[in-house]
Amino acid sequence: DFTKKLTNAVIDVKNFTIGGNDVVVYPHQSIQQAIDEISKKGGGRVILTAKTYRPTANISVASNVSLEGAGVGNTIIDFNSGAFRISVTGTSRSMAGTATLTEGSTTVTGVLTTFLNAQVGDIFNVSSTNVGFFSEILSIESDTSLTLVDAWPMPTISPTSSSFQVYLANKNCVIRDLTVQEGSAAAGVLFAQYVHNFLCENVNFYKNTPTNQRTIEVDTMNDSFFRNVDSSYNTGFGYYLNKTNKVVFYGCSARGNSSDGFYVEITTDELAFNDCVSKGNGGDGFDISGAKTQLLNCHSYGNDLDGFKIVSDGSKVLLLGCEGADNGSDGVQVGANDCIFQNCDFRANDAYGINILA
Repeated sequence: DFTKKLTNAVIDVKNFTIGGNDVVVYPHQSIQQAIDEISKKGGGRVILTAKTYRPTANISVASNVSLEGAGVGNTIIDFNSGAFRISVTGTSRSMAGTATLTEGSTTVTGVLTTFLNAQVGDIFNVSSTNVGFFSEILSIESDTSLTLVDAWPMPTISPTSSSFQVYLANKNCVIRDLTVQEGSAAAGVLFAQYVHNFLCENVNFYKNTPTNQRTIEVDTMNDSFFRNVDSSYNTGFGYYLNKTNKVVFYGCSARGNSSDGFYVEITTDELAFNDCVSKGNGGDGFDISGAKTQLLNCHSYGNDLDGFKIVSDGSKVLLLGCEGADNGSDGVQVGANDCIFQNCDFRANDAYGINILA
């Protein structure tokens, strides 16, 4: 059942609704200006030619916009060591207090909350260990009461058991077919926050030096897909993932980064990796704290520390058909409960093949 579920999740890519407008941008023109113009028209494609672009400011990709190159190594966004990045971000609403969600109900009741800071159509997002839920807001009755489009499907939670966020999401955004290099942004050379229905495919992030050491940084993302994305020879983590729900990585790789290849924070939920490779990184290949993370046919070779590390909060992690070899410590180190390994191969590591911590 799991194999069928994960395989379907990987190949069932969403149909992203992108507007019908196209604009071609040449190296002497502004990528950001083109994105802004396409966004005003309702969305579409910003197409980059097979040239090198050297932006001198951040690039912010709006909802319903696809930023497309002519292929990895053909189209290059070279930040030339500048403190710049590509960002895909929504807008956070200022919130306070705690909330109660009742099983089967669309009503959210708050204590000392500020729901009137939100707007109809914003996303109400619950993210904590073992919980991942989001719904659009249908109506806002007061600072302490609002109604969601979808009912809370899980057991009733008290005001203190889960944290919540409210934001206007960036939706239906695409980045594909290009290389991004030499970025030195403070936070993430690709920085994605408050994002739904995002597609990133055929993109190489190469030799970037972000200040916070997170080349691809994801913070609060739902229903999104990374395919054939490579993050290599960067300073710090190849991928740093936090507060994700139903996000799939297919055929992605992390090579030669100075820290972990893939780092998964505690508040992720239903995150899946299929046919991903972590090789020759300065930390762990895959460092997983997020519950219910699933890895299918993933490979971790020659990393300085563990091939796969599953820490105490990473319960219900599944490794199926995975391989960890020639790593500087354990093939897999497990400090969490309810984890399953099936048809895996952990060999020729400097410490244990499988190390189950007390």
